[in-house]
Amino acid sequence: MRIILLLFGYHQKGNVLSNEAVFDIYFNSDSLYIDSYFGLPNGTFNKDEHVIVCKLPIDVPNFKPNYLDVKMGIDSIDCNSEYSGKAYFKFDNAELKKKECVLLIIAKDEGGIIEKEKQTMRTFNEWGTSSKRILARKTIEIPYKKKKINRLVISWRGVYEYCR
Repeated sequence: MRIILLLFGYHQKGNVLSNEAVFDIYFNSDSLYIDSYFGLPNGTFNKDEHVIVCKLPIDVPNFKPNYLDVKMGIDSIDCNSEYSGKAYFKFDNAELKKKECVLLIIAKDEGGIIEKEKQTMRTFNEWGTSSKRILARKTIEIPYKKKKINRLVISWRGVYEYCR
């Protein structure tokens, strides 16, 4: 019995299970002008001072991050990259709640930053004192699926899965 539990634990660590999802979100900055997408005056978004984060469609305890830094450009998407706990954050059925997420433009140093090899997530109080540092907010639907790394791209066409 112990061997079966050890094997399952090993399998679970290296895979995304059928009741789990991983998010990797990109902004197609070549086809999408950030200021106009968020309805901001030209020149408001500054990549050296600001970051776009996505409040994922999850409900997690306060100690677990729920804001994922959105990556710029689609050139770095690797559809063959496999799941690793050192590289990605994953969420299970108890945490996954809906398909709606909120995009925010915030200061780069805002929130508690937690980094893995391929992702940065934040703990952030969207409605508390940090709210004064939010430049823009936009709600979108994201078409994620369980049992995989969802490599989602935000573009003028909407949000789509890059690796099909």
